[in-house]
Amino acid sequence: MTTEQIIWTVVIAVVVLALIALAVVMMRKKGAEADRARANELRAEAERRRESLPDAAARAKEAELRADEAKAEARRAEEQAAEAQERVDEQAAAHDERVRAADRLDPDVDHKSQSYDPDTIHDEDERRNPPRQA
Repeated sequence: MTTEQIIWTVVIAVVVLALIALAVVMMRKKGAEADRARANELRAEAERRRESLPDAAARAKEAELRADEAKAEARRAEEQAAEAQERVDEQAAAHDERVRAADRLDPDVDHKSQSYDPDTIHDEDERRNPPRQA
């Protein structure tokens, strides 16, 4: 090979390598541009979603407040039911005591007998709603 051929081979090799390097740089630049565009899209989407966060947080807070109110109302209802049941129990006990007092006064009723069974509200409740057998 002559010197001239070697020089031309080297020049061609350098040009080919330069073209390859140029192609690689251009491909990276295109990839970087595509990545930049995708990153901008993701940022825009994140911004749109961030704008709706306060609304979602407000709805969640409202739902939590409604749930707290419902719990408080349920507690009040349970307390009212317990108080009402206490009054019923007190009235039933007073009624039963009056029946027993009347039986103690009535000479026809042997309230000291083993078979003595006063007719009380609790007995009526059991007749209307007999205990369930397991």
